[in-house]
Amino acid sequence: MKIAIDGPSGVGKSTLAKEIAMKFNLLYLDTGAMYRTVAYYFLKYNLDYNLENKDELEKINIDLISRAGRDIKVFLNGEDVSQFIREKKVAEVASVLAKYKSVRNKMDLLQKKIAREKKNIIMDGRDIGSNIMPDADLKFYLDADIIIRTKRRMKDLNLNLEDKIAFDEIYKKISERDYNDLNRKFNPLKRVAEAIFIDTSNMTFAQVKQQVFDIIECKLKNG
Repeated sequence: MKIAIDGPSGVGKSTLAKEIAMKFNLLYLDTGAMYRTVAYYFLKYNLDYNLENKDELEKINIDLISRAGRDIKVFLNGEDVSQFIREKKVAEVASVLAKYKSVRNKMDLLQKKIAREKKNIIMDGRDIGSNIMPDADLKFYLDADIIIRTKRRMKDLNLNLEDKIAFDEIYKKISERDYNDLNRKFNPLKRVAEAIFIDTSNMTFAQVKQQVFDIIECKLKNG
C-alpha cells in the first residue's frame, strides 16, 4: 500500500505518518527532512539561501535510512544530521529554499525514485498526492485553522499561550510559510480532488489517528 499525506505546517502530518507506518508496517519517508537537510547545508556553510544556488546543490548528497515504523536517519554527505535538521531556523530556511525549481527538482527525483522502488510506503509533505506519488492507494489532506496551529506550535515549544508577543511571532512565521507553500511556482501545496480531507481544528490527535486508521483498514479489507 502507498499512502500520501499533504497539508500545511502544524497539522500533525509527520506524527500521523509515523503512527500509520508502525500500525500497518509501512516504510515512512519524511520528505520534509530532505528539504531541511538542504537548508542545514546552506546554514552550515553560511550560504545565501535567498538566492538560487545550483552549483552548491551539486555538492549535496542525501541518504535516508529507515525501517518500517522507525524514525528515519538522515545523512548529509555521510554525516548523520537527523538531530540538527529539527532546529527551528532550519525549518524556516527550508521553506525559502523549497521555492526554487532546482531544489525541488533534486528532491523530486529522489522521492519519486524511492516511491517507485517501494511497494509499502507512506510519505507526507506538500505535493505528495499531486506530484510525488500520484498513484498512491490512499491520499489524505489535513488542515486546521491557523490560530489552532499557532497554539499547537506554542505548546510544542512549551510557551505560555497567554504570551501575545510569542503568539504573534509564531503566527507570522506560519502565515509566511503557508504563503510560500501555496504560491511557489513549482509543485505548490495542493489538495487533489481524490484526497480525503480532514479538518483537525477541533479534533484531538487520537481522534484523527482513529479516523485515518479506520479508513486504511477499510481500504485493506475491501481493496
